Amino acid sequence: MALNDEQVEKLRSVMSTVGWREIVVPVAENRIREISKLLMLFPSERPEPYKSLPEHLADHILRSEAKGVEWLIFSLRNEVAAYDFNRRRDELDRQADPNGSAHPLTPANP
Repeated sequence: MALNDEQVEKLRSVMSTVGWREIVVPVAENRIREISKLLMLFPSERPEPYKSLPEHLADHILRSEAKGVEWLIFSLRNEVAAYDFNRRRDELDRQADPNGSAHPLTPANP
């Protein structure tokens, strides 16, 4: 996922809110815990709709759901961190070579 400057700033703004820290992240973490508990149950002990599904299919669905929740939380955090890292690296490159001639990806150095 490649976000532009405006999207990263909006994401940073959302992630700095109390709602993100006190609602979104805890809800996601609780859902992952719930899914882990469901995976430990015998198929007959699971609630519907997982109870009526074949065990391998129910396990696959639960694992996929947990991975989706983890992806959402961690990929958003990582996207902001990668954006910040790349900005700092670009700034250091500019400071090291103000003319930009040494950078291997400039139009002067294809």
